[in-house]
Amino acid sequence: MKNKIKKAMLIILSITIMLGGTGCMFKSAYKQMESYMEKKYNEEFTIIEASGSSIMSGSSDRSAIFSSEKFPGQRIDVSAREGDDGKYHFKDNYAGFLLKDKVTEFFANLAKPIYKDCKISFHPESTSPMPPEYGKDTTVEKLVARGQMYMSIFLSSNVDITKKDEDIKKFAEKLKEYKVFADVTVWYLTDESLENINMEKYDYSNDFIYDNEGLFKNVGLITINPDGKIFYKNWRGDKDDKANG
Repeated sequence: MKNKIKKAMLIILSITIMLGGTGCMFKSAYKQMESYMEKKYNEEFTIIEASGSSIMSGSSDRSAIFSSEKFPGQRIDVSAREGDDGKYHFKDNYAGFLLKDKVTEFFANLAKPIYKDCKISFHPESTSPMPPEYGKDTTVEKLVARGQMYMSIFLSSNVDITKKDEDIKKFAEKLKEYKVFADVTVWYLTDESLENINMEKYDYSNDFIYDNEGLFKNVGLITINPDGKIFYKNWRGDKDDKANG
């Protein structure tokens, strides 16, 4: 009996040490993330949410959400992975925030010849973390070709909705020139003026779409591959509420 109790106590002690070590490793990784971001961008960052795989699972991946001085309240995604050298290697999507205005202008210049009366909203918080070479000096062309871009196109009520399939194909061809992989939400508005539109309130979630049908004639959820082919297309205002090709 004494041997069993002793063995059980040793097991508990081992687990306690392991969990304690895991906590230290977590803190170390996140502290390194913060130092990495501050050194790379020369500004202060604050961690607002942390996550990571348990050491029990054998994964060393860590991820965290930060906010910055320039973009308070925005969710900046930073990840870390332990390499064969025993050091953490980091990725982040902060370049998208720094280049947001330029990226928005870039996509607007592609969309306006097609849609004429439109506005673009680029969503940098949805982009995946990028390697260290993507930073404040990254060009727009390099950034948009890096990974999946998320954007919304808002169209005034005078845009011809009967050409929605034709026009999104034209836009896909424009993106193909820059090898852009994109998730695009296209809003055909009912009567709201683009000049005064609050683009931040629009959400492509099912709840928002179903609760605010009066704001738009139709909304399209489109995924465009880098080769310009439309991988997924769903016009939510069409009678068939399934993905349509």
